[in-house]
Amino acid sequence: QYSLEEPSQQTHIMSQTTNTNTSEEEEYVSIPLGLYWDEWSRCIGSRYQRDQLYRLGQLDSCSRPWKDFKKAMNAKVLEISEPEKAKELIDSTYYKKRTTISPTAGAIWELKKQPSWTLD
Repeated sequence: QYSLEEPSQQTHIMSQTTNTNTSEEEEYVSIPLGLYWDEWSRCIGSRYQRDQLYRLGQLDSCSRPWKDFKKAMNAKVLEISEPEKAKELIDSTYYKKRTTISPTAGAIWELKKQPSWTLD
């Protein structure tokens, strides 16, 4: 149902109903479910699979993004009742680990443990 009220009034009403306790808000973890869906969708897409076939000679099974999406769905279920466990699930995803180091680490090249300019 749509309301004809001003948007600022709607926001105010929503904030009154959702902001019952500020300590709960601080513990709340927002799960970016759409991000993990997008990563999986990108992986199964024809363009990405074509690039994988050209670069590596084989198609990608997309098991990592699919496992990440399943973890994100589980975290979404737990985000209100157990926010710490939900955060642990999200932190354990391949996407989170890969993008924490570098957005291209593992996707384009493997990172060296020691940079080449420090080798004698």
